[in-house]
Order: sequence, then C-alpha cells, then structure tokens
Amino acid sequence: MDFDRILCERRRSCCVGSSGLKGESMVTDITRYLQTWSAVGKEAPNLDGDVARIQVLLSSLAGRSGPTLLVDGKVSPSLIGAITAFQRDVMKIEPTGKVEPASATFRALLDAAGPKIKEQTRFPVGNGHRAHLTDADYVHAAGILGCKAEAIKAVSEVESKGAPFLQSGRPKILFEPQIFGEKTGHRYESGFPDISRQHRLPRGHGVHGYGSEEDQWTKLKVAALLDRRSAIESASWGRFQILGKNWMFTGVKSLDAFLAVMFTSERSQLDGFVAFVKSQHLDGPLKRLDWRAFARGYNGAGFHRDNYDGKIAAKYRHLTHPAQVAIR
Repeated sequence: MDFDRILCERRRSCCVGSSGLKGESMVTDITRYLQTWSAVGKEAPNLDGDVARIQVLLSSLAGRSGPTLLVDGKVSPSLIGAITAFQRDVMKIEPTGKVEPASATFRALLDAAGPKIKEQTRFPVGNGHRAHLTDADYVHAAGILGCKAEAIKAVSEVESKGAPFLQSGRPKILFEPQIFGEKTGHRYESGFPDISRQHRLPRGHGVHGYGSEEDQWTKLKVAALLDRRSAIESASWGRFQILGKNWMFTGVKSLDAFLAVMFTSERSQLDGFVAFVKSQHLDGPLKRLDWRAFARGYNGAGFHRDNYDGKIAAKYRHLTHPAQVAIR
C-alpha cells in the first residue's frame, strides 16, 4: 500500500478529525459497527469479528488498486505486516503490529479509511416520503395490468405495511443475509455472521431475527463495504419490496437507475412494480386473484412459510368488503 499517498489525501480532504469521522464521511451506525471488542494483530486474541473489521479498514486504504487483504476474519502475517506498516509509515510511531480497541491506531485507521467508506456507503438522497400514492395512481396501474386496483393495494400493504419510506426519506428495505452469502460465495460469514449466512433468518425482532427497520440500513451499508453491488441486490426495496437482484425486470437499464427509482417516489416504485409483474407474467394471477400463484412467482418457492398468499387474500377482502371482514 502507498501509505504516504493515502495520508496526504486524508489531510487534504479535511473531512475527518482525530476524534473520528465527521459529517457525511461516516455515519455513526457504521462507526459503531466497526468498533472492535478486543485487540487484533501480533500476540492478540484475534476474534474473527474483530479481525474482519480491521481487515475491512485496511483494505479500504488500497484505493483504486483494490483490497490487498482477504476479509476472512483470520489473522495472518500479511495482516500483521499491514498493521505494522500503517503504524510506522502513516502514524510515524513505533509499530506494535497490534490494534487495540478505541486506541490511537484504531482511530487513525477509521479516519484514513473514511473516504473509501463514504464512497462505498453513499446512496441517493431520499425525499419520496413527501408524496403518497393516490387512488388514481392505483387505478392507472391496474389498467395496465388488467386487474383491480385493490389487488395492487393488497400486495403493497402486505409487503411494506403501507410505509414505503422511513422518516429519514430513505426507502424501507429488508436486507437478506442468506442472499448476500450466496452472491459472495459465503466468504464473509466467519467475520460477519449477521451480514452473510447460509440460511434464511427467522422472522421477528429477537437476537436472531432481522432486527429493526434502521438495522436493515446498517447491515446494507456494512455489506456495501464488502461488496456494494451484491449488498444492493440482497435487499428488498420500497413499497412493493422488490428484491434488488431483480432490478433488470423493473423497467430500468442499470442498478443505479433502480436505486433512483426506489429513492425518488412511491409513484416510481409503483411503475417498477408494474414492469416487474408484467415481465414475470404475474399479471394473469393478479387479474384472476390467484394469490397462491402470484405469491409463488412474486415471493419465491418459500412463500408459504410466511403465508404470503393468505395475507394478500385477507388484505384484499378487507379492501373490497371491509364491513364483512369487520363482522367476522
């Protein structure tokens, strides 16, 4: 690594300080996530998660040449050498080959990695929460799909519970660690078991569940540090929770364009849904109110685990016959 060049660029950027990253260069959730619990390096405990975090920070210093360290949560002579070189050449201190939690070396690493972390975790500014879909929007989409407007509303209510954007203006997402694991060859599971895993997470908000809505964005950003494209493709997005890896079926020509659709407005998300439904030939099941066939095509073969077809059917009945549902 060209540590002298990195240090010069860091000083010129003026976007980080000795107490940590400031402003837009690093959000506090990522800062907290990258904190280590124990020392990493020479004669250190070297817990997998801690090692992986230091590997991420050091790899972020490689710039355009790409990472020089494998992020696998395993200590190696290369890792200790990189820590030693950073202390000697960038910090100008007597190297120990070890990074203690919350130490000067850790803070310096966090500062130096700031520009790359900012780049990898940058997303569009969202303001789509300011305008909601109207009945006319649903009627227009239903006309294109040849179905009832209430059928589309039922899907949207089940998928995002009627709240496609967070208060921050960012779209609601659900990050799927098992998809990220699959797309990245499961190579990050040792160091980041909450970001990459073999199997689907259980629903709920417990320790082993998906977590809160804001947790999803923290996971997405951390995953983006490892593999940005795979991270985006491993989350479900917006009002209709379209999985990122299906972006090419939403009427756009690039992943960046898909992000723009998800951040812009509920209307653009609806347009993406219409395009996806038509591309997957799900307009027929939607028109026939064949919720089982629709859920199988829309949510995948495991749709029955979460009773997607039953939930959409119930929501549709509520929208079309609210009085009857209330009586039951």
